[in-house]
Amino acid sequence: MSDQASDDELQARVYGASPPQPLPELQRPGEEDRLRAADGLMRGPVPTPDNLVMDPKELPRARSFARVLSQLIQNSQITTASPAHVAPPLWSDPIDLSATYTLQAAVTPFYQSVIKYTVPNGRWARIASYGVDVTDPLFTYDNSILWAIQVNGQNVQTLADWGQHRGSIIQPRSTFIVLRENWNVQFLVKRAVAAASPTPMNMAIAGWAWRLRHAYEGTKASITSY
Repeated sequence: MSDQASDDELQARVYGASPPQPLPELQRPGEEDRLRAADGLMRGPVPTPDNLVMDPKELPRARSFARVLSQLIQNSQITTASPAHVAPPLWSDPIDLSATYTLQAAVTPFYQSVIKYTVPNGRWARIASYGVDVTDPLFTYDNSILWAIQVNGQNVQTLADWGQHRGSIIQPRSTFIVLRENWNVQFLVKRAVAAASPTPMNMAIAGWAWRLRHAYEGTKASITSY
């Protein structure tokens, strides 16, 4: 008995009495087979299965449908861009705002706005990071000075009344704040405990804004998400 089995014997062992049939040309993975089949639909006789009987009067309509379908496929462009609030799109506008501010030595009962950004018409935006540095190297961030981030005058949850050194100018802290058209965001500060002298500091926020009409950049997914 030979150790080598023929192709027919191997197929019979794997598939039994019903081996798989070759795929039609339009379903084959090769580009040449698909193009040849599409070209045949447009120019030659319409290929039909043996068990399908088509009225010859319907052939022009079938050819017209195949031609339109082929044109639609050729003109289609499918992209896999990330939503605009996840990563900056190609045509996004950077938001990189910083300011130097000197906080008075007396207690300030109300927050002082240091940085403010308003989203322009026709755009949405995301604030992705923030940071603050008190220039005095001996300052211990002991809650004597408090910071807050507000959107439309309302505190952002978990981003109000904090006194720790959460992020610096060089190494900002990440955040996720999505702003709709004409919304504004503010970075504020106030003194909770009086000091002997005013305290200078640097504050910054960063992110990006994107135009709504560029759906190919993932902006449509951002709008439906928020």
